[in-house]
This record gives sequence, structure tokens and C-alpha cells, in this order.
Amino acid sequence: MEQPALDDRGAGLGLRVLLVEDDTMLSMMLEDALSILGCTVVKASRVAEGTALAGSAEADVAVLDVNVAGQHVYPVAATLRRRGIPFIFVTAYVRDGVPPEYANEPLLHKPFRLAELEDLLRRAVKPVHAR
Repeated sequence: MEQPALDDRGAGLGLRVLLVEDDTMLSMMLEDALSILGCTVVKASRVAEGTALAGSAEADVAVLDVNVAGQHVYPVAATLRRRGIPFIFVTAYVRDGVPPEYANEPLLHKPFRLAELEDLLRRAVKPVHAR
């Protein structure tokens, strides 16, 4: 991720975000970026932990690394989908690796900029918040 500028353009998001990421450095960078955007974060570093949190955590949106410690994150996505919680996939790979049932979900490519993350978060929650 590109180093974020310390401005307040996204400081008002106020979202509760479930973050599932196994890479410690990337997890810390994402948590910092989400904090800059005014979000609170609950984290998981394994698919089983993420699935449990997806079933119980109060979250507005989730940010999911596609490959978490060698496992695909799709069980977490399925749980979130059942609960009506939007999510964004994060990956260094191409969209071709995403199963057809998730082909229309937002995808953030590593490395990314803070503005890209903010834009995808806003678009992900917009339909939910418009209800």
C-alpha cells in the first residue's frame, strides 16, 4: 500500500470493519489505513477465526485477503453474504482466481492507495446504508 497522506478526507466513514489478513505487516498497514478513514477494526488472521467473527461480529463491511495462510477466504465471505454484510476482497492476484459466485464482488489489488480503499468501502456500504 502506498503511504497514506495524513489528511481528513475520509475521516468521517465511521464504519465497523472486519479485517481478515494473515500477513502481519499488511494487517497493520490496513488497520492504520482504516483508522485514518475513521473506521474501527476487528481482526482475524486465520479463516476459521474470520468465519467465527463473520457470524457474530457487529460489522458494516469486511476486508478479506483472498489467500489467508494458504486457505481461501470464501467461507468467511459466505457467512458475511448470509448476514447481508458487504465485503471487499484484497489480493495481489488477478480476478480470474475468484470463483464465479464472487465474480461481482469488489476487488482491491495489492499494492493499493488509501483513496482506492476508501472508494471501495464507500461503494460497498452505499447500497446497505441506502435501505
